[in-house]
Amino acid sequence: MSIKKEFCKIFFKLIDTTAYTDFFPKIINRNSSTMNKNDYKVSDEYDYIFVHVHRTGGTSFRSLIEKINKEMNNKKIFPGNHNPMTILHPPLEKKYITVLRDPVERVFSYYHVSLNDKKQPYHYLAKKNIFHFLKYSPEAQNLYCKYFSADTEKDINNDLYELAKKNLKNFDTIIKFNNYNNDMKNFLKKININNFEIPHINTSPKKRKISDEELKAIKFYNDYDIKLFNQIET
Repeated sequence: MSIKKEFCKIFFKLIDTTAYTDFFPKIINRNSSTMNKNDYKVSDEYDYIFVHVHRTGGTSFRSLIEKINKEMNNKKIFPGNHNPMTILHPPLEKKYITVLRDPVERVFSYYHVSLNDKKQPYHYLAKKNIFHFLKYSPEAQNLYCKYFSADTEKDINNDLYELAKKNLKNFDTIIKFNNYNNDMKNFLKKININNFEIPHINTSPKKRKISDEELKAIKFYNDYDIKLFNQIET
């Protein structure tokens, strides 16, 4: 990394610390080769693509994927890296898999992790308060619809919501966070794997109860995600 780039990171991180802004995570996301990219190519050796949404148990699943891929000659799973669907592979061309968690629980968990871990890119937003975090953290705003519509740049509207719903209904497998072990066992059984333990990584510490004001704010910034989640649940 050049001295100029390193200086810019330090400079913007200092601004974020004092002004509770989000310049540093924006730089990290922009320079990442896969983070939030929607035009990545997946090779033919992978039969499945995993869409990993923040705070849904995806890190545990990714660790399992690495073990599965070493054992499988076919039906390999592309592990993803907090990136949405790719526009280069529609759901009927590749088999998609994801984990869904109640959007309110997901965002509140993401807030707590950001608040308690200084290494998290949105730590300084969370440090101010949850309302500031919700307003300025893109990953706390309708992230399901962004990932499943394959569009992380635009504000979510009804057209993108409908596209996300259509795509998600064509996913091969949806693992529900609140039924994680059973759904994961069923998926492993489907691909003829019976000898792997299901890991649990990055489990959240016990969180306080969400206040009425916080709940209202989370719902405001995640209205489309809540609607999408309820559609899939039913």
